[in-house]
Amino acid sequence: MFRQAVSFASVAADLHKKELIRAPRNPLAIAPFVVNSAFALELYLKTLNQLNGLAMKTHIVSELYEALPESTKKEIWAQAQTHAAAYDVTLKGESEIPSLVRRFDKTFVEWRYVYEKERSETVLIQPMILLMKAFHETYRKLSAT
Repeated sequence: MFRQAVSFASVAADLHKKELIRAPRNPLAIAPFVVNSAFALELYLKTLNQLNGLAMKTHIVSELYEALPESTKKEIWAQAQTHAAAYDVTLKGESEIPSLVRRFDKTFVEWRYVYEKERSETVLIQPMILLMKAFHETYRKLSAT
């Protein structure tokens, strides 16, 4: 499952780097970036839950996050603090992590079918990338112990 999360995060990173970060931006890369990133977030959280003996079947990332033990949430916060500046994200406190995660609750489901909607939800790209990084590094640290 971790490898799948890394796979989707890597595709998102490639799209961001090659198509979205510098002008001219390719608007056709936005939806694939968002969908791959959102799915990576979900898979990273499912992987972290699996480390703790919990298997969950939901696309709602805040439910996956809330199911984590406090020690894992603390490590996510530590990783987010460590990497926030690199992604131009300002974090004022640990309580920002659950609210950031909640912002992506519907992202995977809604952006897969974005063409069916008149408007899509706004996606905060840098915080999304930061969460992927924090979840990734948390898994690496906790799975090594």
